[in-house]
Amino acid sequence: MRKILPIILAIGLVLASGAIGVERNKIARQSANEVMLDNIEIKEENGYLILNAENAYYLHSGGKPMLPYYVKTYTFPLGTKVKVECEPLSVESVKISKKIMPAPYPTPLGGEPRFGEDEIYDSNEFYPENWYSYYTYGTVVNGEHVTLLSIHLFPVRYNPGESVIMHADDFEINIDYELPSETVIKADEYDLLIICPQEWENEIESFVQHKENHGVRTLVETVENIYSSYDGRDGAEKVKYAIKDALENYGIKYVLLWR
Repeated sequence: MRKILPIILAIGLVLASGAIGVERNKIARQSANEVMLDNIEIKEENGYLILNAENAYYLHSGGKPMLPYYVKTYTFPLGTKVKVECEPLSVESVKISKKIMPAPYPTPLGGEPRFGEDEIYDSNEFYPENWYSYYTYGTVVNGEHVTLLSIHLFPVRYNPGESVIMHADDFEINIDYELPSETVIKADEYDLLIICPQEWENEIESFVQHKENHGVRTLVETVENIYSSYDGRDGAEKVKYAIKDALENYGIKYVLLWR
């Protein structure tokens, strides 16, 4: 059964994680008090502009503009299909006199920070490309298997070539979700999945027995067996499918990659 979840979300608010009370015959609604984007402070440092936004995260892709974003998360029953649409509200364009500071490049521990401008600074395209992004994944919250939805909202987009920023005061978010027709978790046989190379399988027996003695039901899978049993573009994708399989068929709550 498909549901529509309309939400009016004010950007300046602290966006904490939360669960949506989904029911078969109920449309959930959540709203937030309005906090205007004017709370973002613009200051100059080392010839660049810095956007300081309260309670925001920042894009930190090396050499690209360091812009604020906000995260909103929701939980649904495991296996829920989710589609999200976000509309920025009260959008304005502002001409700026200096470039927005780029994020530093990744630096080895103890190394000196390295700064520079990515080729995006020569572009006439807005960064980020969209006002929002989202993704879903299965996880465990408070001991329950759930589908977690994470929405990233970008209140400021920057066009370096035109020296223009566009900003939105708030967003309207619509979440279209479809609950699973049946329970995704088919059993509750194991708590922990250990994935290790085949050559170490015997060596970790004492660790597995220790977990079992403390009530942690443990399943061991070797990397070699996973690679030969699952389809995928590469080893990492095959491991992902193996974990998904163990989650759905055995009800695992934890995964340990032993390497």
